[in-house]
Amino acid sequence: MTNERTERSAIQSSASAFRRREDFGRRSPLAPAVGAIRRDWPIDETAYEMNETKQVKQIRVLLVDDQPTVRQGLRMRLHLEPDIEVIGEAATGEHAIEWARELSPDVIIMDVEMPGMGGIAAARRIRAANPNCAVIMSSLYDDTATRALARSAGAIDFVAKQSVDDALLAAIRNAARPAVQESDAP
Repeated sequence: MTNERTERSAIQSSASAFRRREDFGRRSPLAPAVGAIRRDWPIDETAYEMNETKQVKQIRVLLVDDQPTVRQGLRMRLHLEPDIEVIGEAATGEHAIEWARELSPDVIIMDVEMPGMGGIAAARRIRAANPNCAVIMSSLYDDTATRALARSAGAIDFVAKQSVDDALLAAIRNAARPAVQESDAP
């Protein structure tokens, strides 16, 4: 009897630990459909333990880069964040302008150099048409001239592609703060 209780307790605690690791917007084996995403799970473990759910306000992000592998890597990384949702992707500045008008993202992550219309020109047009849309420029070239061009085009921030993980997440959250607060207003 005691061994059975101990075994049951061990199974329950390991299942609980597994659920805590699996939540926060990741794919859940417990979800009703294969590959379903649970974005309504709690933000922190304390709320999880108390069975309270806190809804996370999604930051809507548009990815713009001419390299499909870069877009795919960014999409996969951002997918792990409970408060960030990738709503679209574009490979050129022209497509970025169209998608920005159609989707109204909170934040656009845009490469500086692309074929056709580059990121600088596209950022100028997007910011002129929608000043509430934050643009974060990204480039392999992390120099003062590129950063100055990005700022002059209305970019909120600049993130070098070499240091994309934590710096990009912080830039997205900082850039989206005013847009998210405005959409929460009654």
